[in-house]
Amino acid sequence: MAATNQRRDVQALVETAIKMGEAELRRDEATLRGILDKDLRFRRANGDIVDKDAFLNDLQDSRNTYDCLEAEVVDVTVYEKSAIVVLVVLARGTRLGESFEGTYRNIRLFIRDSQEDEGTWRCALWLNTKTGPASC
Repeated sequence: MAATNQRRDVQALVETAIKMGEAELRRDEATLRGILDKDLRFRRANGDIVDKDAFLNDLQDSRNTYDCLEAEVVDVTVYEKSAIVVLVVLARGTRLGESFEGTYRNIRLFIRDSQEDEGTWRCALWLNTKTGPASC
């Protein structure tokens, strides 16, 4: 992979990962629907594994809210048609009406949705692990 393509891919993945957090905070289902792969598997911090539809349905549940969600990309590794993006996420809000807050490590596997080098990156696997308290 040429260095120019590598830099372009890293930038696109960083922007996409940050956009995901912003969309989650705003409950922007349309944006997330466009980024998440149709076969997404998401492991929540509590260990539950959900698919794309369940994730998007839970996002719209009024008992699930965010007061704060801040994401920082800490590593991006690009392969030919896939990439791994690691983030640290600070979040505070409610889950099923119960307050929560924490710092989370997110590991996201992105795949290209076409055989083209310029194909759109889609998040196919998303692992979320609580690592400590939040400060947002």
